[in-house]
Amino acid sequence: DLVFQQQLSSFLIGILLANAGITGITPAYDVAIYRVTYDTFDHRRISTRASGALCIPLGLSTAPVISLQHGTIYERLDAPSVALSLEQSLGIAVASEGYIAVQPDYLGLGTNSPGLHPYVHARSSAVASIDMLRASLSVVATVPGANTNGNLFLVGYSQGGHTTLAMLREIEAHHSAEFNVTA
Repeated sequence: DLVFQQQLSSFLIGILLANAGITGITPAYDVAIYRVTYDTFDHRRISTRASGALCIPLGLSTAPVISLQHGTIYERLDAPSVALSLEQSLGIAVASEGYIAVQPDYLGLGTNSPGLHPYVHARSSAVASIDMLRASLSVVATVPGANTNGNLFLVGYSQGGHTTLAMLREIEAHHSAEFNVTA
């Protein structure tokens, strides 16, 4: 499922970044922000729903994809799929520089994932993040003017660093024909 949240101009993104004291990012593109809800599996390998944010730079013929795995959060409303959450702001900033930003909420976080979050459970975090990436790439193919250039970057910090490494291991072991990780 795809829900359009909003579109932000590069000018407004620049103001928001400056007001937050963030330097070194010069927004070049307007960004369309979506909430993606998708099917995945939990830590017990039971089918469930999860969500995440998808930020698409506008005005590019093709763009690289970056999957951003967030650090530890405690509240569902701090997740990337929640409009203008701190985590979503990171995706917006990256998208404003020309990347299609994919941001999984993780299981049990965000507005569309039931249950509790299985903190630092490598396999379920990796599977949910890969399924978010797959769902997002499917969505990107249907958004007019949004095309990937084939480059895929995986990034994470704190808990997201753990998830990113688990995700890379899962891709290498089971999904290398589907995903070619650039870095």
